[in-house]
Amino acid sequence: MENDDNRRVVIVIGAGPAGLAASIGLAQIPGYSVELIEKRTTFEKRGASFGLAKNGLKALSEICSGESYEVVNQLKEGGVSTPNGGLLLPWWEMRDTLLEGARKEQSNITIRMGMDICSIEDEKDDSQVTVRFSNSDVVLRGTMLIAADGVHSSVRGLMNLPPSVKTGSTVFRGHINALAPDSKLVELLDRGMVPLGGKTYDGTHIFALNYHPKRPGLVTWVVGTSKPVIYGKTTVRTLLENQVEDAEEWKIIQSLFDESEEEMVTTPSTETRVVDFSDEYFSSLDDDGGWGGSGRLTLIGDAAHAMRPTDGQGGNQAFEDVAVLCRTLRGALTSDGDELVPPSKMDDWQTCSEVLKKFESTRLDRVRRIHDDQRMRYEGRMRGEKVGPWSDEFRDWVLQGV
Repeated sequence: MENDDNRRVVIVIGAGPAGLAASIGLAQIPGYSVELIEKRTTFEKRGASFGLAKNGLKALSEICSGESYEVVNQLKEGGVSTPNGGLLLPWWEMRDTLLEGARKEQSNITIRMGMDICSIEDEKDDSQVTVRFSNSDVVLRGTMLIAADGVHSSVRGLMNLPPSVKTGSTVFRGHINALAPDSKLVELLDRGMVPLGGKTYDGTHIFALNYHPKRPGLVTWVVGTSKPVIYGKTTVRTLLENQVEDAEEWKIIQSLFDESEEEMVTTPSTETRVVDFSDEYFSSLDDDGGWGGSGRLTLIGDAAHAMRPTDGQGGNQAFEDVAVLCRTLRGALTSDGDELVPPSKMDDWQTCSEVLKKFESTRLDRVRRIHDDQRMRYEGRMRGEKVGPWSDEFRDWVLQGV
């Protein structure tokens, strides 16, 4: 499928927060339009919380410029402010706010649901990337492809990149309404933002966030474990039932799970998989300077550098990816030393490849440093070690953003 004007099509795979933000940002660059592809057929109310840190908010403010800045205003209005200048939001509300922003760009963004990518052709002698799907006859062609399809990225496999590796951690996520008529947990709403304190029991960590009164009655929770999980048998109840010694506390935790949808309690939201940015990993790549993209294909967010769920930087680094990607493409439209690189010149395989490699190399050092920090802190927490806060210097550097 070709677009019907002179705009170059960017194909974005994955309509989570990273893909939606990328679509909004790319659609505002003169000369580009976006085909946004999502495997799921619907946008479900799922997940727990999204921690939009100061650096992520800064990146989104840059991405959503002009009329799209309303997205940022809505997030600020609906989120719970944090001491370091960030926001806490229910995951699905973050996603839905970005989705609304993308839909308002309907002249520049086409959203296609329920399409499962099965092949990518990126030939040097072809002016475009060709994408096909296992469950649709639609064939998309675009100037470049951005993979934002998460930790289980299909695009990674199609690119023959080193596979993601299991960390041994499994995560369950859920939420409840403590103001529901039959709820036994209204008392949690008076316990502050972190009503359960965040505790680890023999390799299993539980953490809850209280959004009341900003979001009346809403409490979200996350359970992460390094214990073996048998799908269809292991639940958050079986992980914790013999670990919590305080009877009153266990009663509260039980009620938290009982009042959640059963699927949240029994089915892991994510089996965390990441690529560790080790020297061995980079030596396995064909080219230096990036994290695995090649030709006119690149990855952002969890598809490129999934992070442990420690300090909530995964989503924020995805937004930074988008901000830097859009800067890089905008820079290609302006005088950069020798010549201008308008969208039409991105039809050249080598030119497009060099621009995307510049994006990856620009991001790499910062992403590696934050990724390594999150990995070490998460591993310590799962060993039951006391993990203190960031140093002031490191915190300021992270939150300063890009």
